[in-house]
Amino acid sequence: MTNETVDNRLTGFLKKGNDWERKQTDVAGVFLLKLPAFRSRPACIAIVIDALCQGGGGGNRRRELIIRTKEDMERL
Repeated sequence: MTNETVDNRLTGFLKKGNDWERKQTDVAGVFLLKLPAFRSRPACIAIVIDALCQGGGGGNRRRELIIRTKEDMERL
């Protein structure tokens, strides 16, 4: 898959996805999450890592890491 294709798919998800929609990736336990615009921040896509690979369903407790920005990634 080319970078252009990935860029087009991400742009499409950002434009057409519903707020708070999760999209499964090819990596188990990793999702994309469309975050709605908030105050001065435009809508964006975050990476969600589900440490227990529960897929967002099931039990009461979630063990997820949400990465919103490059700075979030660098803190890991």
